[in-house]
Amino acid sequence: MAGPSCTIEVTNGLDQLTTVQDALEDFVQNSGLDDDVRHTLLLVVEELFVNTVHYGYEEAEPDTIAISVGLRQNGDVHLTICDQARPFDASQPPRVPSGEESLEDIQIGGLGLFLVHELARQILHRRQGNSNITEVILPGVGTVA
Repeated sequence: MAGPSCTIEVTNGLDQLTTVQDALEDFVQNSGLDDDVRHTLLLVVEELFVNTVHYGYEEAEPDTIAISVGLRQNGDVHLTICDQARPFDASQPPRVPSGEESLEDIQIGGLGLFLVHELARQILHRRQGNSNITEVILPGVGTVA
């Protein structure tokens, strides 16, 4: 990574989302990224974090989720999320919703993951031991001077 970076570890509870968002806000401010990149980063992390907490763990199964973010030399944002939730490959694009389906008919979590795929330049996933490691490259549209 070429510029500022940030790593935060939180427990796998939805109550930790604000802590994650606060750390990302600090990263964005220290990096000088513009509001478009800020909104994209916060939205992508929220979707992936909430999906992981909701669908990746048995109830009351404690774990730590590590989230790292940094700037690449080309200005893109490199996001990594590491968890020990049940295996799930977020790099596989979900089925594209047709305009004719009701919200109830769309697969749970599908719209959020669909949105992440639309916003990301690239999504990579690997399973390493008991860990899901998801890397997301987001376009770094610009920085504020």
